[in-house]
Amino acid sequence: MTRTMLFALAATTTVAGTTYLYGQGTPVELQPTTPGTQQTGNANISGRIIASSVQAADSAPTAQVIVGNATGTTGANFGGFFRSDSVLGRALYGRASATSGTTHGVWGQSDSPGGRGVTGVAPSTTGNATGVWGQTASTTGRGIYGYTTSASGVNFGVLGHTSSPEGFGVFSQGNMHATGVISGNGSGLTGVNAATLGGLLPEAFLQAIPNPLTLNGNDSGHIIRGQNSSTTNGSSGLSGVSIGANGLIYGVRGESASNAGRGVQGVASAASGITYGVQGESASVSGRGVYGTATASSGITVGVYGASSSTTGRGVFGLAGEASGVNYGVFGQTSSAQGFGVFSQGNMHATGVISGDGSGLTNVDAAMLGGFLPSAYLKAIPNPLMLSGTQSGAIIQGTNASTVANAAGVQGLSSAGTGATYGVQGQSASTSGRGVFGRASATSGTNYGVYGLSDSTAGIAVFGFAPTTTGTNFGGYFRSDSTTGRGVYGYATAAGGENYGGYFRSDSSQGRGVFGHATALTGFSEGVRGISESTGGVGVRGFALAATGNTYGVYGSGQSSTSYGVYSHGTLGASGTKSFRIDHPFDPEGKYLLHYAAESPTPQNFYVGNVVTDARGYAWVELPEYFSEINANYKYQLTVVDDRDSSDFVMAKISKEIRNGRFQIRTSAPNTKVSWRIDADRNDLYVRNRPPKDVVEKVGHERGTYQHPEFYGFGPERGMNYRGEQKPQDPPATTRKR
Repeated sequence: MTRTMLFALAATTTVAGTTYLYGQGTPVELQPTTPGTQQTGNANISGRIIASSVQAADSAPTAQVIVGNATGTTGANFGGFFRSDSVLGRALYGRASATSGTTHGVWGQSDSPGGRGVTGVAPSTTGNATGVWGQTASTTGRGIYGYTTSASGVNFGVLGHTSSPEGFGVFSQGNMHATGVISGNGSGLTGVNAATLGGLLPEAFLQAIPNPLTLNGNDSGHIIRGQNSSTTNGSSGLSGVSIGANGLIYGVRGESASNAGRGVQGVASAASGITYGVQGESASVSGRGVYGTATASSGITVGVYGASSSTTGRGVFGLAGEASGVNYGVFGQTSSAQGFGVFSQGNMHATGVISGDGSGLTNVDAAMLGGFLPSAYLKAIPNPLMLSGTQSGAIIQGTNASTVANAAGVQGLSSAGTGATYGVQGQSASTSGRGVFGRASATSGTNYGVYGLSDSTAGIAVFGFAPTTTGTNFGGYFRSDSTTGRGVYGYATAAGGENYGGYFRSDSSQGRGVFGHATALTGFSEGVRGISESTGGVGVRGFALAATGNTYGVYGSGQSSTSYGVYSHGTLGASGTKSFRIDHPFDPEGKYLLHYAAESPTPQNFYVGNVVTDARGYAWVELPEYFSEINANYKYQLTVVDDRDSSDFVMAKISKEIRNGRFQIRTSAPNTKVSWRIDADRNDLYVRNRPPKDVVEKVGHERGTYQHPEFYGFGPERGMNYRGEQKPQDPPATTRKR
């Protein structure tokens, strides 16, 4: 057979009957014989090559024998295009003839993040057309092998997809095997023989089912469904058995987090006979035949929902067959504050005793209960009524949903006009209990954990009494965890009179009338803070009423070396002398030594020191660098110090005044010691903005009064703030009774 190769648009030359194809390098001769003589050369073609057969070979380890490159970045272009019109033909046939190693008959690769390494398309809409066909004759071969090398992410070794509702994304005509997990979207498996799966009996394939078995999904129907058409007694669509004879176990447990869901729903649709929507049975002494929990905290939730259409049926029938122990035929529980553990929309009937935890009955028609008038059933309530129990909640609870003022959940009334009676008395024997515990659970609004009200002119709205004479006990203990809260807040609303926002007293010789303790180790915390908004008010006022002894109206102490026992954020005043006190050096245990502050009609700063002049009689005195910033109107004092008792008198003078933080002294004799003092008017920013005055007018309630009227021959009623100096009146002594 003669092979003919036609190169269109190629540069050719004919020499002595021989045609040459020119490219880059040695030209290639077109030969009329088959197979011809092997040649070495290059062909650079800008057009098309049309040939009935093309063969090429290269023995290099990384050779690319035929390379097609479509450089266009758009459009459906082809690096190589192959076609076969034969009914048994191959448009592209790749064969890796090596008998070992990881070889590839066809290798496809795509660098695009949404590309395909190999794409096979069978456009025929009928017949068994195959997009990609893989076949192997090896006993351990793979017809198609897909492999994802990424160790993370949701990737697929093989991904099959079908758009037909009857189609299969992946179809296995024979057995299907997986060494890992077969997962899905919860739609389950269909068309499976329940007796055999994959050619194996149930005891073989059921070993692969995990225990416990958990299935998740979002199907609008069901995740697990059991259906049994048998009419034999005892047949079950779904059977749950818990064989433990004790403990809190469940044959079937259902739970719904929806505010309108059902933990378990049972329906008995037969119109007659003793049918059961749900039947639960427990042989455990503390088990539950059926236990349903509705965890949603609002809405009409249902722990267990059962329905029966039979005239003698049971919507829910629970049976606890154990004859002893605290067991339940039906046990209902709800976490919602408005929910019901058991709710009857119609009549409720019991052949035995209805008991409970003491929380009482709500929403009951007071005119009729069980068909009896109140005059009949109220006779059974004992007086006094005493209820005992061990439950973690309340023995008696009253709930009132009314928003009307003074509506009460529980109200206690003691109508006696005399005696130490109690409207409500609470008592706790626990070492950490509360005699009365009040809680206002609303997170906003002005509510009260405990609110006390007394209409008596000498009454106490709230009285706390700790009668034990030892230990750290509290008549009243208050706490607030809010960042802007008040542990105790006292409020006296009367606009006149001598009232108190808070009144505290201690009778102990070492007691504290008020003790404030800020425990935070950092930050600007305050043990006690007092505020007055009156134009003549006092933020904090302390009295020491004893006429003798070393008493303190206000006593402040600071333990840090940089702290202040008392600090005034503003002007500090006093009507008496200002002194500092130390233990007397000669009698520290028996006496104090007092030194008093100097007084001046203007605030003054002074600086002192000693200096020795040089051989010429000069000396410079350096002052603090801040001196000129806080002082003005300088005054100088110099004293020559000469203990030689010579007949010569030495003179000293200021030779240069203060400039740039220093001044110069000159003496009439060299090497002379001089003591110096500089007095200056205080001139810092505070004094500049609030110039001090030496005479001020008395205003308000202080006008016409004296700070110390006894020095002027007047009684104490002429004293400044006379009413505030009186001893506050104590509460009535009768309130200290238990």
